Parts: sequence; C-alpha cells; structure tokens
Amino acid sequence: MWLARRKFCATGAALAFAPHPLFAQRQAGERRAVLIGVCDYIKFPNRRLEGPANDVPRVRALLQSRGFSDIQVVADRLGPSVPLPTRSNILSAFNKMSERIFAGDFLFLYFAGHGAQQPVVNPKREELDGVDEVLLPSDAGRLTEFLTIQNAIVDDDIGAFISACRARGATVWAVVDACHAGDSTRDAPLPTGATARGLTSLDFGFPKWVQQWMDRFPTSQRTARLGQIDLCGDGATHLPGGMLGFFACRSDQRTIELSMSKNKGRVSGLFTHVLLSHLAASNSEGAATYLDLVRGVERTYAQDWQGWNWQPQFCAEPAKEIANRRIFA
Repeated sequence: MWLARRKFCATGAALAFAPHPLFAQRQAGERRAVLIGVCDYIKFPNRRLEGPANDVPRVRALLQSRGFSDIQVVADRLGPSVPLPTRSNILSAFNKMSERIFAGDFLFLYFAGHGAQQPVVNPKREELDGVDEVLLPSDAGRLTEFLTIQNAIVDDDIGAFISACRARGATVWAVVDACHAGDSTRDAPLPTGATARGLTSLDFGFPKWVQQWMDRFPTSQRTARLGQIDLCGDGATHLPGGMLGFFACRSDQRTIELSMSKNKGRVSGLFTHVLLSHLAASNSEGAATYLDLVRGVERTYAQDWQGWNWQPQFCAEPAKEIANRRIFA
C-alpha cells in the first residue's frame, strides 16, 4: 500500500528556490496549493483532454472548504485571468509559491493532464527501467536532438520545488492524475467513452532505435517501479517537512478520464473523482487519516473498477508518522 522510500530529486536542486526577503515575517501554519490542469496541447491538437478543466475547479472548491487561503491555479479553459499551463508559467508558479512557504505550512500540489516517458540520457542518474516519467505542459513538443521531450516537466523541476518547501518545514502533498505507460498499453482496451491521460513514443516521433533502447530492460524490471514519478526517500529524508505522494496508477499502467454520472455527467479524471469523493466523506466523518483515505480509494477501485488494470499508488515520508496524521493536519 505505502511506499516508504522513493527518490524525487537531488536535494541540492532545492537551492534554485531562494527565500523571499520578507520570508521571516510570514505567518506559519497556512494552507496553500498549486493546481495545474492541462487540456489543450498546442503541438498535439488531437490529444486534448476535457477533464482537467472540470477537475481543477472541483479541487479548488474542496480546498477552499478546508481552509486553504493561498491557491495558485495554472490551467487552460478557466478564463483570461488564469495563467496558461506552459512550462514557463508552471515553473513561475513554483517559484512564487516557494517564496511564501513557511515552517508549519501545508502545501497541496495537484497535476491533471498527460504524462509520458522519455529515455534517461544523464549518465549520473540511475533509473531501474531506463526511462523517466515526465509531466506534459501545454507547450510540450516532440523529441529533441538531446532525446528529451521538449518542455517536459521532469523530476528535477518538481523535486527542486518540493525540496525547497520541505526544507523550510512545510508538509507537501502531491497528487498526480496522469499516466506514463508508454507504448506498452497503447492498444489496451478502455471503457466506452474513456480517454487515457498519457502520450506514447508515436506521438513524440521517437525513432525506432530510441524505443528499442528504452525497451532493452526486462519487462519484470520495467514494471517494478510502482510510483509514476520518483518521490520520497533517498537524499530527502533529512528534510524537516513531510511528504505525501498520491498517483493515479503504476508507471506501467494507464489512467483515464470519462463522464461521471455523480458529477452531473461532466468529464473528470477517474482518480481525481474517486479521491475527491472520499475527501468529501472524510470531512463529514471528522478525524479521518491519510491511511483511512488510502484504504477508501483502494476499496472503491476494487469494487467499482474490478477487472481493469489500474492500481493507484501512494508513498509518504516519514511513512508511518504521515500515514496516521489527520488529513490536511
């Protein structure tokens, strides 16, 4: 159920986010959030999504009902006042939020959109399966000459932000409603009306030899990674702030969005919909913990989506202490 140790980034990357000059004057204990939703992909017009434009407002409304006072939204289809979810705007939101984080704060980080895989080309980085799982902003492009996906949000981008916040004593909860299964599930069946939240090497124009290079690892090794993006653990355990990671599925699986009857027929990410349903229930139940939440989400998937190969993943650092905390505490 819980993955106790997962790596997100080199802790030195956190130095990219310097504290604001007025940092020490901020009030501690604030609930803050960065919400990212990507529907329209400029260079992939045929792979647009519908759910993120519905998911982000739902997440924002729930957080506001839980006392979140500082919520940054970077998303499309939500009006001209909301920054579009380009790589530049997403990283800018990270920087601005990191300037306001204080010890005792709680940060909720949410992403809804497409994910993907790209080959690991940095010899200093070790990945069990030879690929990086990345998140795609609206201006993501095809494979570059450096064998990376243009403008992709990689581990170091997210990890620098999270490590900076944790280093200041904030607790961070990251929720990712995207998938990174790549070509291995491209032709797998989906429920009627469902759309997968992930792009494959065919979308990015990977040369055949690149895909063969990515596929050189045994299947058992490629599917051994349970989380989508490496999260908590090595190099980050000394940070004073805690960390939670909730993922829609394993790195070798797909997650979907589809019309939800319980959401007035609007399209929503399956994982987001299930998670929000249980969070709403936890509010009425009172002292629900993250462990209660995980068990509830897993129970819903087992009961309502039995037979489909989707397994939400969870991690925490420190695992036992975080798991038994009250939600948003």
